[in-house]
Amino acid sequence: AIKGVGENAIEAILAARTKPFAGLFDFCARIDTRKINKKVVEALVTAGAFDLTGKPRKALFECIEPALQQGASEQKDRESGQFGLFGGGAKAADKPPEERVFGKEEWSERERLALEKQALGFYITGHPLARYAEEVKRFATHTCASLATARGFEKVAVAGIVQGWRERLTKTGKKIAFAMLEDLTGARDLVIYEDIIQKYESLLKADEPVLVRGMVRLAEKFGNEAQQQDSSEPSPEIKVDEVSRLVDVRTAKATRIELKLSAEQATSEKLAELKSLFGKFPGSCTASLSIVLPGASETKIALRSLRVAPSDDLLAAVDRLFGGKVAQVR
Repeated sequence: AIKGVGENAIEAILAARTKPFAGLFDFCARIDTRKINKKVVEALVTAGAFDLTGKPRKALFECIEPALQQGASEQKDRESGQFGLFGGGAKAADKPPEERVFGKEEWSERERLALEKQALGFYITGHPLARYAEEVKRFATHTCASLATARGFEKVAVAGIVQGWRERLTKTGKKIAFAMLEDLTGARDLVIYEDIIQKYESLLKADEPVLVRGMVRLAEKFGNEAQQQDSSEPSPEIKVDEVSRLVDVRTAKATRIELKLSAEQATSEKLAELKSLFGKFPGSCTASLSIVLPGASETKIALRSLRVAPSDDLLAAVDRLFGGKVAQVR
């Protein structure tokens, strides 16, 4: 289910879908705009309902208002028996309106995934942790799944997204918090005491990839909780000691950015855009470019005059520029 899209809206969409929708403007022209408002269309766009049009979600989102205005006007014409100023009859009425979505800009991966999760309650086109695969390999000692083999009191470092934050007071009046750490393999419980809450609460609630360091505790599961897990065996949870944003871990440890391009990708226009992009993200990392030529030979070029920051925004922009993942942080 898409949050904000209720039963009445779904029924109105199904009633209008006598044939596939050609795009956003066609959708808004055929629906009953009295039953489907702007918030519903925004939720559909951010959930990816119009991705098959090939248009960027950001560009679609920015066109919702004019699409709804045009749709309301066409609905009024239909109800009054008109099909436009110059007539045209049923054939003109059946012709999809022009899809006037001309923008090329997309949200950053972080924005797109955050909005997607807000609409759906989960990620569907990616995961915020995926872009940190190298950092997870280098700095995490375990995944959520591999914690199943961890020993009690073992010191661990696990990367993931913190979800489901909840707090209560202990018998002594101190705060204690509980949450789930989710990665690409599963999820594990976190226990956070008051001193750690005071130091890291903003990071733990930021809904972005973090590296959690702490100690394994083997928690007994009882009653319904044990039945849900089909086991009463102790389940590993992490008593949190330290939290770092993965982007900060990367920035602190990174020394260079490596790009690998095919000869087809390495056009003079694209390389000029790449240089301009690098100029927008100054930092301390060196950069190198490898161009794979036909016949599998490879030419490596050190970009000695450039120093860049290994930020998520830069890496995402580089990947968008070349139509795929071409950059690695070392």
